[in-house]
Amino acid sequence: MRFFLKLIAGIGGGLMASILAALVFSLPVAGAEAMESANQTGLAVGALTGLTLALTAPRPAKAWRRVFAACGLLAFAMPVSAFIFTYLSAADAGERMGNAGAAGAMLGGGMATFGIGFVAFFVGLIFFSLAYFIGKDD
Repeated sequence: MRFFLKLIAGIGGGLMASILAALVFSLPVAGAEAMESANQTGLAVGALTGLTLALTAPRPAKAWRRVFAACGLLAFAMPVSAFIFTYLSAADAGERMGNAGAAGAMLGGGMATFGIGFVAFFVGLIFFSLAYFIGKDD
């Protein structure tokens, strides 16, 4: 029964982790030819990470705790991914349109990074709060 419950935690948590990992992996290469393979890589890495963390846990509650902590780390990695996207798009715009294009890309990318960071902070906070309260040994 414990294995079945840990498997459910691995599948459910792996789904959450795979969605977050796909965002983290594919955002820096958004619009490029490599986006599809980066998205697939993120989905595979997230699913395998969630499943591995859950199945190696001693109890199902600890499995959920580990998966939620991993999802929190992935949520906090999203602004870094957005910052890399900003840098790459500004460099590309600078090559094609000059300094004005690079400045515009930096301003727009900075606002996107701030917006993603704001949302990702609260998503990460929710995941870490869940990880703190679930699976504790009192």
